[in-house]
Amino acid sequence: MSNVTDFLKQIDEKVDNNVEVLVPSMDGSASWIFKQITVTQQKKIIKNTLEGIQGNIRLPRVYNSILRENNPNGHTLLIADRNAVLVQLRIASVGHGVLDEEGNETELDEEYIKQCIESPLVVGNKFEYKGIVVHLMTPTIEKDDTFFKLLEDRQFNTAGDLVNELYVTEAAKFLVKVEFNEIEIEPNPKESIELINKLPLTLNNMILSFVKSIKDYDNKFLVAMNGAQLTLNAKFFNTPD
Repeated sequence: MSNVTDFLKQIDEKVDNNVEVLVPSMDGSASWIFKQITVTQQKKIIKNTLEGIQGNIRLPRVYNSILRENNPNGHTLLIADRNAVLVQLRIASVGHGVLDEEGNETELDEEYIKQCIESPLVVGNKFEYKGIVVHLMTPTIEKDDTFFKLLEDRQFNTAGDLVNELYVTEAAKFLVKVEFNEIEIEPNPKESIELINKLPLTLNNMILSFVKSIKDYDNKFLVAMNGAQLTLNAKFFNTPD
């Protein structure tokens, strides 16, 4: 009799668990192969959803890890790809039916998702204020992990404290280069956070405006057929039954 390891290997090799996924940062022109979401991955989402402030800090890294583990060809993904890919994997793994935040049954619309992916996505930008030039680029999920790890290493007593730090961190992760007075730097994550805290508020608001445009694009993929805005959490990755 074969052991469990051999049995699982046979399943992995013989059962087609592949999903064709469209990726926004590829202008919707590429269909990449991903693996379906597993029970173990679903359990990680549920566990961290229920673990309060620290669990919610870890959730983005859980989603990023799913994208890496289920991406057998190792394609580079941006955070602007995250919701689009996860929604498509959710449909393949669980189905179209979903509960909105009010508990109403609705569905995810694949045709709408495809239309969103085909809409233009500007992944980078540059802003200047009083001689300070900042170059921005939508971060990869690997860079995103680095910034969230910095947050994980800290303790937050209240949700308000976390929101304040997320406000800074979300802007900092988009920084790739800063120029001023013929000096040019490419800051590391900790330096990026320090810069965001010290840049003029006017320039920081320009950065946040671009970050918001990426967030708005990403959140379009979490709109259900009834028009409800959904949230990536344990409920989203469960059936509505």
